[in-house]
Amino acid sequence: MNDFSLRPMTSADIDSVDALEARIYKIDPWSKEQIASEVAGIPLTRHYIVAEAGSQIVGYGGIFSPSIGDDADIQTVTVVPEMQGRGVGRAILTELLGEAARRCAPAVLLEVRLGNAAAIHLYESSGFVEIARRGNYYGQDIHALVMRRAAKDNA
Repeated sequence: MNDFSLRPMTSADIDSVDALEARIYKIDPWSKEQIASEVAGIPLTRHYIVAEAGSQIVGYGGIFSPSIGDDADIQTVTVVPEMQGRGVGRAILTELLGEAARRCAPAVLLEVRLGNAAAIHLYESSGFVEIARRGNYYGQDIHALVMRRAAKDNA
């Protein structure tokens, strides 16, 4: 049984998500303005959700899909450390993949920090494969893997 639930992100969540960004991502967290900009794109080009345990946001994720039939890009899947390993990230990812399918995205792409073994395992177990690497993507000497999942894998 899950001790969390998912719901759509709203503008009322921006302050909480901003605080989690600063807490979790010590290098290059999204600014409050970036988060607000992403939320402003809902539902036309973006889909964002939060995971809650009680009344606390314990995770969030979002996808960018410019229009029906275009590739989708997972912008973030973030889970607070104390809730990692409890299915929160997988539930968020599953919802984002479902939204990509609803938008008829032929593929879903994402970037993940090289060395983030838990996240890479989650993505690989969900059908993503590495297609490229980006040096210094998250900052000096913090590289990213670019991963892709074809729509045919949504079945």
